[in-house]
Amino acid sequence: MIELIWDEGFKKSYKKKIKRNRGLKEEFWKAMELFVGDPFHPRLRTHKLSGKLKSL
Repeated sequence: MIELIWDEGFKKSYKKKIKRNRGLKEEFWKAMELFVGDPFHPRLRTHKLSGKLKSL
């Protein structure tokens, strides 16, 4: 299972942009559910890192 860690920068951005917008908030949490279940779900358009970030 993936462990999510929310840093302070993310929390600030979330409060500023997502928390106040109900539609965006719902989309965000649906995407987070997908990500926790399958980080490479096609809808998320995620990809493996390469180069210096490959091991992260």
